[in-house]
This record gives sequence, C-alpha cells and structure tokens, in this order.
Amino acid sequence: MRRLILVRHGETDFNVARRFQGHLDTRLNEVGEAQARAAASRLASEPVILCISSDLQRCAATARAIAEPHHLEVELDPDLRESHLGDLQGRYIDDWGSILGDDSEWVARRTVRSRPPGQGGESALDVRRRIRRFVRRLAEREPTLPDGTIVIVGHGGSLCALTAYLLGFPPAAATAFRFNNCSLTTINWTPGGRTLLMGHNEISHLAG
Repeated sequence: MRRLILVRHGETDFNVARRFQGHLDTRLNEVGEAQARAAASRLASEPVILCISSDLQRCAATARAIAEPHHLEVELDPDLRESHLGDLQGRYIDDWGSILGDDSEWVARRTVRSRPPGQGGESALDVRRRIRRFVRRLAEREPTLPDGTIVIVGHGGSLCALTAYLLGFPPAAATAFRFNNCSLTTINWTPGGRTLLMGHNEISHLAG
C-alpha cells in the first residue's frame, strides 16, 4: 500500500482577493511562500521518494519547497492543473452573476457534464479524465518505485477530483471535499485494490 500526501498550493493574491484562477499562472504571495515552507518542514521527516506537481507556478513553487529537504527534483504534470474556468478566469468570484449575464444560472444548474462559458472551459468530467490519466500513469510506475511516500501538489479542484477518483467515488462526489492552501491530505493507495483516506485537509502545521 502506497502512502500519498496531497498538498494544495500556498496562498496567492488571487485567493485573498477572491478571484477565479483556473489555468491562470498566478504566483504565491508572501503568505503562500511561508505556508510552503511550513508544509516542507512538516514533511521533512517523511520518507518522500517522489514529488509530482501541477505545472502552474503556484503549485510548482510549493512543490519545490517540499522536495528540497529530500534532494528531489519536482516532476511537473499538466494533468494536475486546476479546472479551466472559461470566461470566469481572472474575474472576482462575487461578480460571477454579472459576468455571465444570460448564463448566470450556470452555477446553479451545472452537472458533471456542464462547462463554464468561454473558450477552454472544463466540466467536472473533463477534469476527471485528466486525473484518470494521471493515476493510470502513476499506477504503471508503482511496481518500479522504492518504498516511501509520494507527494502530489495540485489545486483545490484537481485535488478534489483526485481524491474522489482514488476512493472510487463518482465525479459528483468531488464537491464533498475541501482543500485549504497548503493543507495535507493522506491517502493509503493500492492500485486496483483497497484505498483508505487516512487524514483530510490537515492544517496544524500552519498554526500561527
């Protein structure tokens, strides 16, 4: 059984301002950088053998901080990116109704197949497909990897989808999970077998 630790990226200015990020390549702010260092300190004694991250810089910077004490290079994987939010990207969350106009009911009526309006917008199923590809690649590597923990750094949306997929839940169940910035979620994973959620959204290392 493989121990996976899922980490959401540290805080960005977009998080503070409550703006949609999606595929926008935003950077960690000073708080986010401190959160990444705190997560790295918390995981320094963990036997980490692999650190995989979304290729967006807010995740990559978080992952590099975590990987450094273990002398590991971060592997970047675009399949771990946040959901693409179409026309909502870069806009304020509180303004979504006025932004979407006639499509303002999208949030209320959306299903796992619904996409936000605008070019590139992804549905929950689109994100699930990306996550499934990622997990299948990881499962293929699993027999060749040494003992130890795998750290996966992603976004709120992609980690929700990943958690639901690993636990065998349907795509709609992804909304049941929550990931705070630089929180830790621990999953004991057996490819094709039993998978256990051992801890979710742990933030004790961020106290103060």
